[in-house]
Amino acid sequence: MWRKFVTVPSNDFLERFLPNPVGLTPGNYAGAFNKMPREGDREESLYEPFCKCLVTLCPGYKCVSTANAPDRDEKFKQKVDAALFLEEEAPTDGRQHWAQQRISFEFKRYSGRDDPFEEEKEGYEHDTSYGNRTRGQAIAYAAEIFARQFRTFCFTVLILGNCARIVRWDRSGAAFTEKFNYKRNPEILGEFLWRFSHHEAKEQGYDESATLVTEGSEDYVLMKQYAETKLESGDYVREYFKTSYDAGWPLWRLKVDDESHPEGDHGKNTGKSHVGTSARTASGVSTAPRSTYYLVGKPHFLANGMVGRGTRGYVALDCQTCKFVFLKDAWRVDHIDIEKEGDVLRKLYGERVENVPTLVCHGDVLDQQTLTQVIWEEVNGPTPEARRPLKKHVHYRLVVEEVGIPVNEFAHGFELVSIIYDCLTAHQQAFEKLRLLHRDVSIGNVMIVERFDGIEFVRIGYLCDWELSKSIPDGDATQVARQPDRTGTWQFMSALSLQNPYKPITLQDDLEAFFHLVLYMAVRFLPHNIGDANVGTFIYRYFDDADPLDRQFYVCGEKKWSTIQSGLLTFKTKPITFGDDANYPMNDLLETLLPWFSAYYAVIGHDHPQLVKPPEPAADPQNSVDDPLDNMPQRLRQILQINSVKDGMHRPRKTTRNKDAQMQENRKLAQSLNGHSEICSLFRTMLADPKRWQSHDKTLDKLPKNYNLAKEVQGVRDSTRHSLGCAGLSHKMNSLTLDATPEVEPVVSYPQEQVCTPPVPEDRVRPRSVAHSDLTECIEGPHLYSESPRLCSEDPHFSVSLFDLFEPAQLDPAAQPPPQEDALRSTSAQSSPFWELAWGCTVQFHPVDISALMSQSALIQSNLPGLSLVSRGKVRDIYATSSPQHLLFVATDRISAYDVILRNVCPLCHCFPGFWVTGDLAGVPDKGKVLTRISLFWFDKLRDVLPTHLVTADIDKMPEEVRQYKEQLEGRTMLVRKAKVIPLEAIVRGYLSGSGWAEYKEYGTVHGISLPAGLVESQKLPKPLFTPSTKAEQGQHDENISPEHAAGLIGQRLYDQISTAAVRLYKEAADYASTRGLILADTKFEFGLLPSSEALGEDQVILIDELLTPDSSRYWPASSYKPGGLQPSFDKQYLRDWLVSTGFRKGLESGPEGKEGQGWIMEDSVIEGTRKRYMEALTLLIGEGASL
Repeated sequence: MWRKFVTVPSNDFLERFLPNPVGLTPGNYAGAFNKMPREGDREESLYEPFCKCLVTLCPGYKCVSTANAPDRDEKFKQKVDAALFLEEEAPTDGRQHWAQQRISFEFKRYSGRDDPFEEEKEGYEHDTSYGNRTRGQAIAYAAEIFARQFRTFCFTVLILGNCARIVRWDRSGAAFTEKFNYKRNPEILGEFLWRFSHHEAKEQGYDESATLVTEGSEDYVLMKQYAETKLESGDYVREYFKTSYDAGWPLWRLKVDDESHPEGDHGKNTGKSHVGTSARTASGVSTAPRSTYYLVGKPHFLANGMVGRGTRGYVALDCQTCKFVFLKDAWRVDHIDIEKEGDVLRKLYGERVENVPTLVCHGDVLDQQTLTQVIWEEVNGPTPEARRPLKKHVHYRLVVEEVGIPVNEFAHGFELVSIIYDCLTAHQQAFEKLRLLHRDVSIGNVMIVERFDGIEFVRIGYLCDWELSKSIPDGDATQVARQPDRTGTWQFMSALSLQNPYKPITLQDDLEAFFHLVLYMAVRFLPHNIGDANVGTFIYRYFDDADPLDRQFYVCGEKKWSTIQSGLLTFKTKPITFGDDANYPMNDLLETLLPWFSAYYAVIGHDHPQLVKPPEPAADPQNSVDDPLDNMPQRLRQILQINSVKDGMHRPRKTTRNKDAQMQENRKLAQSLNGHSEICSLFRTMLADPKRWQSHDKTLDKLPKNYNLAKEVQGVRDSTRHSLGCAGLSHKMNSLTLDATPEVEPVVSYPQEQVCTPPVPEDRVRPRSVAHSDLTECIEGPHLYSESPRLCSEDPHFSVSLFDLFEPAQLDPAAQPPPQEDALRSTSAQSSPFWELAWGCTVQFHPVDISALMSQSALIQSNLPGLSLVSRGKVRDIYATSSPQHLLFVATDRISAYDVILRNVCPLCHCFPGFWVTGDLAGVPDKGKVLTRISLFWFDKLRDVLPTHLVTADIDKMPEEVRQYKEQLEGRTMLVRKAKVIPLEAIVRGYLSGSGWAEYKEYGTVHGISLPAGLVESQKLPKPLFTPSTKAEQGQHDENISPEHAAGLIGQRLYDQISTAAVRLYKEAADYASTRGLILADTKFEFGLLPSSEALGEDQVILIDELLTPDSSRYWPASSYKPGGLQPSFDKQYLRDWLVSTGFRKGLESGPEGKEGQGWIMEDSVIEGTRKRYMEALTLLIGEGASL
């Protein structure tokens, strides 16, 4: 939401947005908030007193503290501190209930530090970590309300110490009051709350065209009936509707005012007619829109973010015909050059264009328009449209007959090509009959529709979402526009349109988008030689990556640009091939198309070089933004600009002795893209012989389940989502489109619906190329972040990766090594040279092996060139080996608590006073070896209870590619069998402690299992309990679930197997531990399934990961055991207790207050204390002879 805010004086705010209800006199607000705690008190102490203050201010409403628990079905587990509800809807369970919230309240301790806004600053955004966090949380909460409710606007109240601000949100932006002391001047906040509670729903921001469906109503019964009644054909549509019929989401009856069929029109009608005041022509025929009604539940598709079109797609039930249809609810941009999508579909239908959605009805929703853009222009004065950061949005609904199946559900490669060909046919007909370009060919806009052809049901490809389409003139389309014209979905746009945002979209750009779409689907779902473990990397580099031109634009990433320009599709220098043999048709298709685009680029570069070069940065003072490099030393600035796109992107092409002949050949090839005939003919050729295709060539999705853009870009943590206001990129088969109007967005969430920008989290600057294109960094505010260790200065403008700055070509042979060179020199002569930056100067180090720097303390991250990294977990690095049945597990010395990987100070800091290291330099020396040694001990001891994944821990018996790293891996690695991970944390508790005790205190249960009253902390349970939890991705939290929930997730039979095995394993281990003077209070097991071929007929449950280590278990000394409180322990509890003592709580994973930018950094004493306890656990379990 950068530059989407505007400030309004408090009195003007009230009069403009919430005028005094007619005929009512406000009360006296003196002393209304006197009982509120003072500034600086803990946030938690503010909730209840504030809610009590509102009892008299908001008659008929109730303020409820909601800070304790998220909604169960809300993905990101957001928790606003408090909210205002109607009295009859006020919850009592402490959860959010987003669908019923009227106003949200967010509390912060301090009025200055935590303020998200700054009136004197351009853009009004207070650029500190605390301000960013507050603003991000407010954005996210408002977006969630808009997602769950039908709103035209909503309010948020921010309590900032003794001060407050009121914020009004709509799809254009947000207006906020100046900061005021609500205790000394209670009339502003008091008047706002009083007025709000006396206004009707419309004035509170509710959409009157949406009516809540209540349980037991006629509409409710109708929805339930059709959700359960199977269809003779197309039953997948009913299944979609049934899925949307979700108890966690409200059900709605939506009104659509059909502009395509006015009341006097006797054309097609699929809904009820509710005649109101109508407009009539001179002939007496009504021209008012006909009203139709539809029932919907949870959105089938939901766009992220607060600002933009906010598109929601529903599988809807027509109230009159009782047929299922697809309904799109969006806030369209109101621009003279943008047609309503319904009008476009009507034109396509009139020209008999095939394979496009069939319009049922469409129209604007009442008079609902955004208002923030009007306020912005009143404050800032008249501004040219291209310079306005806020756009006018109008609420709009569209209904079409077809409900599509996502294209990723194609059956095999042949069908994929057939579906894309169908969409090419639609594109061809629209272009040839209407000169219409789609301009957003992408994965979300290609759907599969089951259609009856007179004999049987067939699956057809449909080209959907024509809202960004545009008719193009017959003249020259190669001229550069004066305003940005880049629209579409970043991943699938042509390299040329990404390279120059001012270039108008042409036919060749749309055809190239089809090429990228085919390649994308093939990489994810068809066999190829990239390697499954590398798919995430390829997807990021080719489809998601971007280079920054300036803070105004981004341009095409290196991989896509070089592929199209060179005509070579490679990964790690090797040509990419698909299928099991060279005759696989997908290879023919891609290898024929790619040279056409390459030749076209050569012609364009020759004839119209202005289209190939990135645009010069605009010098308009209204839009100028300080470059973060401007205040850096000259030599530092030069290095940070290595390979920067500011120097242009002129990558070399192959040359021939006869350039004219080469250009003539290029022109001939490029002509294949002057129309549709050649490309459609090529697709038909690929489909002519179905036998060439492999009928079972489709694989499981190879994109990692935990893939997210932030991880690939490095360093944007999941917890920073609250400073973004939306999630990171999700590669799901949804419509991820962007606004068609020229809307400059230098930093934008994705898939925010703005002018097309790369898929980068909001409030971030895109990666800046520092060295090789494979090594990228992100800037967070003024700080650079990376997953690799980073050297950071006290100066807020500087930090740099120790790993990322590799560029031998830039080394200065005359540079002298620094005095610290001897301390950092490695014995390895094979290491690459690398650059390190100290504040104010550039220093060259000779070859350095970073892992050697850490050998004196902890191994933070393994580095095994030649082995393919599968994943890095919180502790373990996992590699593929030459044996397809085996994996290599490496236990590092990283340590985590409450799912947070902790950090500690690096020895490098002693070489650079005034600097600290951030990143994943977080370790306890020898911890990985301790975990491995204990796991091996238990694997052996419990081998008769259950088989394990262990093959060997003897490096000499491992594959050759592993043995070369013996020195690095000795004592901390295992070769294991591949297994399918069962997605549960199998926790067994013998004693009441940890999260189990916390739940018991509040509810009298553990994981939903009722326990006797009167138990105390650490008390032994009557019998061991199996208490499962979900297995969360890194950065997320495991969630305790009931046994019934767990059985539902994995199936009752498998649940019975692992629960029985887990309890038996615990009992055996606890019995042995007692002989060593230890109590095994609880532990966590992980299980996997061996494939049936390896398990002799059926999948076999085995133990995987680690076993009964201090990381996964609580060990107490039996000699000092005393129930009724915490126990001394030989495990990670010591670290957890320290973390809590520093102020940690879930939701503050990014770092404690007062340690901005550093995260949760372990002190030396904590590291040593943790190490001591782990070593004691090893000795007590195995004996004095235990060795690492």
